[in-house]
Amino acid sequence: MAAWGGLRLSTIPWLLYALFAVGVLALPEIERAGNSLAALAVDGAFFLLWVYDTAAGGAAASILFFAYVILFAALHLSWKETLAAGGATAILLLLMRRGFSGELTITVYAGTLIGTVLAALKNRLLSRLAQVTERCAELNREVERAVERERQRIAADFHDGPLQSFISFQMRLEIVRKMLQRDSTAGLKELEQLQELCRTQVAELRGFIRSMRPPEDQHAGLLSAAARLVELFQKDTGIVATFHRGGSFGESEPEPSPEVLQIVREALNNVQKHSKASRVAVVMEKQNGGVEISIEDDGTGFPFAGSYTLDELETLRLGPVSIKQRVRELGGDMVLESRPGSGASLQIRVPL
Repeated sequence: MAAWGGLRLSTIPWLLYALFAVGVLALPEIERAGNSLAALAVDGAFFLLWVYDTAAGGAAASILFFAYVILFAALHLSWKETLAAGGATAILLLLMRRGFSGELTITVYAGTLIGTVLAALKNRLLSRLAQVTERCAELNREVERAVERERQRIAADFHDGPLQSFISFQMRLEIVRKMLQRDSTAGLKELEQLQELCRTQVAELRGFIRSMRPPEDQHAGLLSAAARLVELFQKDTGIVATFHRGGSFGESEPEPSPEVLQIVREALNNVQKHSKASRVAVVMEKQNGGVEISIEDDGTGFPFAGSYTLDELETLRLGPVSIKQRVRELGGDMVLESRPGSGASLQIRVPL
């Protein structure tokens, strides 16, 4: 009974330590710096007790025990704290002068070095992870801002375009109803004008919907996508539209840029809605690591005359708002030339 009682008494501390180790693994809160230091202190104390107790110790078991202690330090603490823990363990073992075999000596020194390196690598990876997380959060905020800008642009375009046409159509229908009651000939003429308005509105809605879609060929280059966009514009509106590719590009094409294509879309939509043009020409050329876009029409031009840079347009609050915003966000520049009664042209330069 005494032997059994003695064995049970000497085993109790190790049973308690086993329960403590399981608790450390089961509780995520242990990863906090203060808790980790306390847990490491307990591990270190039991390791020294294990080495001191030659009956319970042994070279292989001591090596495995120290490996566990130093790995715990590397995972939860900084490299300085890991180095300090390993160094303190080595000093205490030397002072004990018991159970400190050659294998254990090598294990303590090598394990401390490896644990310190692992802790340093872990801290570096955590730092990089924090940077990536912050960058992802920043990109998410940029996406949210871009989505909000697009919502505002779509709402403004719909209000200024299709919605106004529908309101006008509703009012003119009421006029036709009254005219048919008094003068059927005049009423029929008004109906013909409404039919023409409907055709114009259908073309505008098609352009409006197409402007919100990505390029049909996602693998096409920037020039091919822009040429297709101009082609569809002519098909939808009946306005003669041409696309010219500058020779400076050679045979290669830049990757398609949704923002650049959206600028071209909006410029063409403005030509359709406001200029009463019969022709429009789009030219793309490579220049100084970027692309220069020229869009010129033979319509009525803007209400003002002259040539203005992007800064001048923003100061005077002139020109297409959404195009100015996009060019500014891309870090580009633009020049707008208006010739009232004889057309307008846009010269846009953006980096790629």
